[in-house]
Amino acid sequence: QRRLMDFGVSTQRNFWLFSSDEIAAQRKRTYEEAKVVFTGDLSNMITVEEERVLRMYYIYKILDIGKKLRYNAKVTNTAVILFKRFYLLNSMLIRDPQVHIITALYVASKIEEYPVEAVDICSTLKADREKVLFSEYYFLQSLRFHLKIFHPQDSLVAIKYELSAKNISVPDAVAELASKLVLFSFYTDACFLFHPTHVALVALRIAAQSKKCPVDFLAELSNEESAAGFKSVEPEIKECLKKGMQNGKINEKAVEEPFQKLPKFYAEHEEELSPFIITSFY
Repeated sequence: QRRLMDFGVSTQRNFWLFSSDEIAAQRKRTYEEAKVVFTGDLSNMITVEEERVLRMYYIYKILDIGKKLRYNAKVTNTAVILFKRFYLLNSMLIRDPQVHIITALYVASKIEEYPVEAVDICSTLKADREKVLFSEYYFLQSLRFHLKIFHPQDSLVAIKYELSAKNISVPDAVAELASKLVLFSFYTDACFLFHPTHVALVALRIAAQSKKCPVDFLAELSNEESAAGFKSVEPEIKECLKKGMQNGKINEKAVEEPFQKLPKFYAEHEEELSPFIITSFY
């Protein structure tokens, strides 16, 4: 509960919430600033859209790795948000995602007090431990050392406790569907746009409607003023979750071309990438 109560004064609230226009402008700026590093043959340079496709793919990979290695869900959830923040301010043109998904998981394990030894995660994933460790400081620096993450998943648990205190139970089918919907938010910019509790509550309301649960969870949890504030963003969050369900269906054919182009691009521009040595890992 305290974790959620602190959101209003958190670095997440004060530094990592933006408008859609601000996110788009930052991504364009990040890409353009990286692009000017390169000259010569740019045929294997990935486009802005291809970078977006790869972001979705690597978010899926983080979740998949966490599941296969049986990591605590908090670790993988936090790793995804760290990865998304990193690639808001850094481009894959100069920062290798193959390295940084592992760095994200490694850093997240420390944040969530579920420590994983670098040698273990790197040997399991057949990654170079020295490269991951070397990338860690720049990764943290890019994130401005803002490491406390508030997740909609946490909010969903807190909402269920609050309702339970009022003798209102959330049916298992509703809770399960709401959790799945929250997970789809990873494939959108929801973490940069909305309060995590609002995302959780929208997911719960959609799930309740889908499962024909008659309880008005919003009425049970909020006063008139906060309900009005929530309803003002509810349509945007619904649209966001809908988009997440589409983005979460990874199109392997769409991923294949940029996935193959990126290591070729790194190899072709090794000299220009030398100031960004942590990208030369293929």
